[in-house]
Amino acid sequence: MILENNILNLKEENTNLKIKINRGIETIQNHMHNLPCEQEKELKIELNKCMNDYKKEKEMREKLESNIS
Repeated sequence: MILENNILNLKEENTNLKIKINRGIETIQNHMHNLPCEQEKELKIELNKCMNDYKKEKEMREKLESNIS
């Protein structure tokens, strides 16, 4: 029962993190349009790196969730 509750809590935490990350990405994307071109380009490059890392992390968490369920 304790393990089951821990799994449910982790799933909820994972969902909340996904929402926060997606909101953060949207905020950054909206903000970078107000920057000078060079800064916008640099921010886009960094954002793409972060999004690739996030995608890998998300896939890993989803695999872990499916293995646990």
